[in-house]
Amino acid sequence: MIKLKPSDLGVTGKERTIKDHQTLVEKKLLSLKNKIAGSICKAIMSTQSGGKVPIDGLTPQDINEIKNYFAEVAAPILILNERSIPGIAPMSKVFYSTSDIERLFDFKLFINGKEILISNKQLKGGTNTLKPGDVIRLIDKDDFLKKKWKDTIYYKMFKILDENLVVSGPLKAVSELYPRKTKLKNSEYIWILNKLVKNDIIIKPEDKPPQTLVDMINSDPSTFQNYKDRGGITGTAINFLFEKILIAESKNDDKYNELFIDATSGNVLFFKFDLKNNGTVTYELVNPKKTTKKAILRSKQGVERRSSKGALRLDKLGFQP
Repeated sequence: MIKLKPSDLGVTGKERTIKDHQTLVEKKLLSLKNKIAGSICKAIMSTQSGGKVPIDGLTPQDINEIKNYFAEVAAPILILNERSIPGIAPMSKVFYSTSDIERLFDFKLFINGKEILISNKQLKGGTNTLKPGDVIRLIDKDDFLKKKWKDTIYYKMFKILDENLVVSGPLKAVSELYPRKTKLKNSEYIWILNKLVKNDIIIKPEDKPPQTLVDMINSDPSTFQNYKDRGGITGTAINFLFEKILIAESKNDDKYNELFIDATSGNVLFFKFDLKNNGTVTYELVNPKKTTKKAILRSKQGVERRSSKGALRLDKLGFQP
């Protein structure tokens, strides 16, 4: 594996000019054990979108490493080369967090005193996911947006997801905001929520779960199989069913996209990058306000995801175009 993350290349934790950033990256690339990858990455930094670099000697895994990680490191340089942001210059500054898991942005640019957050992703993929807490924070910090959204079901839904467990949040959101999307009675919503006191939980048949919930589990092939495998209704299966309801609502209601645009416009730009198998390098900087792709809720998990040691791997619903 080529070590191409910002932390691997030593560019995190300190503001640098883009010029100094490029000098540091070129130096780090020279020290890579994979000399071919280092040379190709250096070539990428001076390649315009649509141009080609020689990729002989790279494995498919190497190409994915470049797309997933080096694109983030090269992005400020490529944005400067294309003059994708008005006023950007070699002495404009860039900053990478010491954390590799910033949810909202991958790096910051400082151009003429203005801070710009950049989210990096493969050209064919989505952008970084806004988590419920990100949405609430971005809306709350703007008085106009807070007034516009605070009393809406959209804001309330993200608030509920942010403040509750992964498995219980979607159920609670549906019970309060979209209760008629299921046949569950209010007392049955409450009964289930009282059982979801932790993420890794199983409601056994002897607990006598509401028949309406049992019917929902039985009607979905994935949750039905999970029920047979686990010997009961898991919290993750409940999470799966109610996430699907919220995702469907976000697809059918344009207000979700409007909220995403309000939350991200002026806050985050999306840098999208791709390296094709023929060596063609393509990238673009996207303003969410101008994208034609609607933002919807997206889940990273199925009925159940576990690590090799059996621990649950859960993530809250995200929000992205």
